[in-house]
Amino acid sequence: RKSKKLYEMFRRIDTLQTNFIDEIKWNSSEEVSKQLLSFDIAVSPLKDNEYNKSKGQYKAEEYLASGLPVVISDVGDARKIVTDGNDGLLALSKEDWIEKLQALIESRELREKFGENGRKSVAKYSSKLSANQYIELFNEI
Repeated sequence: RKSKKLYEMFRRIDTLQTNFIDEIKWNSSEEVSKQLLSFDIAVSPLKDNEYNKSKGQYKAEEYLASGLPVVISDVGDARKIVTDGNDGLLALSKEDWIEKLQALIESRELREKFGENGRKSVAKYSSKLSANQYIELFNEI
């Protein structure tokens, strides 16, 4: 099983209690909301390859919109989604992941800061906000 190494890595952190969720049914908004409410920290690991460099980080955006502190892979559009140290953390190497997850695990204040800032950072993508911007633009014409 691919995730076995990841599970073992986290189980070595004595102060960490983990419940792994291997899959979320992203096509069910009820299931997504239910699962996300149970998270303390959201992660979005991607391998650094051409395919992942070309795809969007939609799951990370969903996590941010839910007010979750995130650690995402520094791949592709990641820097357009997360400002490292402001509304989440970017990681690429194994050491990055360990260091950044440990920081979030140990600091409730940091988790709350990233959750709040993350929600604000994706609010600019809100359809209501976009509609209001279009209305303002048309009113200026």
